[in-house]
Amino acid sequence: AGYHHGMTAAILQHRDVPETTNDGLWYMDHVSRALILSSHRMTRENIGAYLEAFDTKKPRVVVGYPSLLFLFATYAREQGWHAEGVDVVICTSETLYDFQRRLFEEVFQAPVKIHYGMIESCALFHYCRNPGSYHVFLEYGLTEFLRDDGEPTVPGEAGEIVATSFDNFSIPLLRYHTGDWATLSVPPYDCGCPGAYPRVESIQGRTGDFLIGPSGKAHSAIVIEVLMDDLLKEGIDGFADLQIRQRTLERVEVSVQPGATFAPFHLERFCEELGHRLDDEIEVEGRLVEQIPRTSRQKKSLIVSEVADRRIHGGDETIASGEDPSPDPADLVE
Repeated sequence: AGYHHGMTAAILQHRDVPETTNDGLWYMDHVSRALILSSHRMTRENIGAYLEAFDTKKPRVVVGYPSLLFLFATYAREQGWHAEGVDVVICTSETLYDFQRRLFEEVFQAPVKIHYGMIESCALFHYCRNPGSYHVFLEYGLTEFLRDDGEPTVPGEAGEIVATSFDNFSIPLLRYHTGDWATLSVPPYDCGCPGAYPRVESIQGRTGDFLIGPSGKAHSAIVIEVLMDDLLKEGIDGFADLQIRQRTLERVEVSVQPGATFAPFHLERFCEELGHRLDDEIEVEGRLVEQIPRTSRQKKSLIVSEVADRRIHGGDETIASGEDPSPDPADLVE
């Protein structure tokens, strides 16, 4: 991806910063040559200190969760700040959306790349030259893409990522169900990447990353991605952070942390249009928040579903209702 040992990197993940060091905002890990930025204290009021540290230490690589980098880049753009000398932005651990990628390219003035992996060390996908795509790293593990009935998918068909590690000798996991859904590309590949690694066309998200209507139809986060793109064309760009939570089959709640250019009609317009794109079968309610909560590892999903026991397979999406909310898989996926 362009990172080499010895290059200074800025890290914005779940790393803690000592309270006694730079007011708990950042510190320099000289062993790994990494500028560690606190995810807990990143606010509009503190962003100046982050940007000063960034300009002083001059990292060439930026590594972080897309949701945290989006918050950082939003605050930085409000200050009229752009990075200088960054070679690459590497996103990890969360789905990267096009509206996030475009902001990162604007603020950091560098190409954006992402890999897919997990702390359980079962599957690893590395970046593809074709934006939004990946290649399956065959030496790392055996990766299968399975339908809901357990049968393998064909290229172009979505399936769950099920993987067996070649690299974990302590607790090897066999055919580990990740809960993530992805689609293999139809060969031959036109990306120009070296090697014959299978290409993943897209990662649709985790099982809980879908909005389910009363009719049983499932809507992936791509609905939100396209909606954000369309609103940007209307000049609506006032969201510093955003999360959509589905509490019941009939109700979705949109939480927005307002940015500097936010106006009340931005949220009204978003909720109205989201309702239409959900086939007008789900009530969409908006609310403003000071901060959107994150997991213990400082991750955040764009969509959080509290509708239990989702079953999504191929082009036929169905749901079995339940009462207990599912755990947040972001605590597991590295």
